[in-house]
Order: sequence, then C-alpha cells, then structure tokens
Amino acid sequence: MRIPGTETGTQTDANGNFVLQVQNNNPVKLECSFIGYKTKVVTATPGKPVNIELSLAVNSLKEVVAIGYGTTTKGALTAAVSTVSAHDLKDIPINSAAEALAGRLAGVQVTGSEGMPGAEVNIRVRGGISITQDNSPLYVVDGMIEDDPLSTMDVQNIASITVLKDASATAIYGARGANGVIIITTKSGHRGKTTVTYNGFFGFQKVEKTLPVLNPYQYVLYQYESSRGNTTKEQQFASQFGTFQDIGLYKEAPFVNWQDQAFGRNAFMETHNVAVSGGDSKTQFNLSLTDNESQAVMVGSGLNRKLVNFRISHKAGNKFKMGLNLRFDNQSISGQGTSNPGSSGLNFLRQVVK
Repeated sequence: MRIPGTETGTQTDANGNFVLQVQNNNPVKLECSFIGYKTKVVTATPGKPVNIELSLAVNSLKEVVAIGYGTTTKGALTAAVSTVSAHDLKDIPINSAAEALAGRLAGVQVTGSEGMPGAEVNIRVRGGISITQDNSPLYVVDGMIEDDPLSTMDVQNIASITVLKDASATAIYGARGANGVIIITTKSGHRGKTTVTYNGFFGFQKVEKTLPVLNPYQYVLYQYESSRGNTTKEQQFASQFGTFQDIGLYKEAPFVNWQDQAFGRNAFMETHNVAVSGGDSKTQFNLSLTDNESQAVMVGSGLNRKLVNFRISHKAGNKFKMGLNLRFDNQSISGQGTSNPGSSGLNFLRQVVK
C-alpha cells in the first residue's frame, strides 16, 4: 500500500499487519492493492489502527488473453499463441528481425530464400494452406497492417512479437488471417527521466565446411574413364584434354579450390543502436537509431543499412489520445546470391564446386 501521488508506501507482513510512518498527524489516504484483488482507497488517522478488507477481482480469475481487438479465455487458445519478447531478442547477434525468429516460435517456420545479405526470408505459420496463392501471414505493427515489415525493422526496436496460429485466435482478422497473424509491438516511451541506451555487437561469419572436390589430375582421369565406350564422348575428351598419355601432365597443374576463393573470407558484421526515450504523464516518446553493417561470406557481397524509428504518443484530455509512428530505412546491398533465376547450368553455386 502507498499514499497516492507519492513514493511513500509499505507492505504487510504474513498476518496482514503493517506500519507506515507519515510526517504529521493529519488523516491520510492509503491506496491498497494485491494481486487478484481490487484496489481500494481508504482514509487512515495517524496513531489509530485501521482495518482494510479487499474484494476479489473476478475477471482476473479467468486468465483472459488479448487477441487483436478482443479477448478470449486462455483455455480456448491452447497452442494457438506464441510470443517472443525483447528480452529474448536483445542478445541475438543477427541483423535480420525475421531470421531472429528462427527456432523460437513453435509452429512457425523461418527459411531464407538466399544466402546473400538482405535476402528475403519466408515465414510460414504451420505450413502452407494454398498451392497457387501466397502463404505469407498477416503482419500487424502497432495496430496497423503492413506488408513484410520485418525486412525494414531492427531487432533492437521490437518490444514483442506474438504469433496467432489457430482459427480461434485469428478470427478477429477474418479471411486475411487465414495464414496466421504476426503482431509486432515496437518499443514506446515511458514516464520519467529521459534515458539514453546503447546496444551493439560485432562478429565474424565464415563457412565451416566446404564440399570435397577433385584436383586437376583426378578430374581429368575421371573424365577419361567416364568417356570410354562412347565415341562422341571419347572425341570430346580428346579435343579438351588430349590423349591418355597426356593425363600425367595434369599432375603438375595448379589446383584452385574455387569454394575457398568465393566463400573463404571471414565476413565482418556489426550493429550499433542508440535509443532515447522518456516523457511525462501526458506525452511519451522513443527515438531509435540503428546502423547495420554486414559482409557476406561470398566475396563482393554485403549489406549497409541505416534505420530510424520514432514513436510519440500524447494524451489530450481524458477521452482523446493521439500518436505518431515513423520508420525510415536506407538500405544498400552489394553483390549477388548463389542462385540464378535462369538455367540451372548458370547457377553460381554449381559452378563454384566444379
């Protein structure tokens, strides 16, 4: 319990007894609260005992869960809702908000479409339900519906991500929520002293294991053996590599593993985030500045991204509240991925292991 509007307060012991010291002998009001009970304000006179009885808060016993713009009982949402908080995301050394969800939400599949920085990440909630149509979930950011916002959001600015998976949870969104709903809440301001926080990390990425490949002599010998018995292939072998007596010359040929040339570097990555938040009883704000630098293990590829997130809310009177959310994303991607939308023979990864 405490005196309303002040920091003066105390707690009761196991028997409900308490002692609270005040500066004068004037009657004071006490605000009494306890989990599962309704808050009650009583008047107490210094030097005189006071008996306080709290009544049960009936609604708190139903364990309601908010979904969209309504609520439902927790029993109706068994295995239907998964949540990851800012505490779970803050220590993940990764620049992609979508990739940060991989393996952290039951029933949610996160797969990368490409190995290059900034590549699209596919998110499926309990698999796909359509063969010909898009199976992407519905994204709701701070109450607004957006298209694939995770590619333009920094992990440090996310307060929580909630995934609604079953029909009982997504009903409020109608047919648009058929593939699941991902509700994202960004960090907002708070009442009190303005705070400045910094969060950053740096590290390296490298290919742990490559495919074993043949050296020049082994490759030519394999081509020779595979061409025997086929006149056309024998002629092609002779025109490219020479006769059988020439095979021994390839033992002196230099061996180049193109996997090491293309993917052999230690790719440096770093992230810096500075956030300023604060406010008073009427206005709260949060400003987040993020710089992402990420190289790819493939030489010549990388990502440079600058993100600005600004959120402010103002309460004008008892019935009117307004807010503003702004996000700015400046992204530069260099290089290419390992796949090619054209012929499979032109696939970059396939050529590297030849």
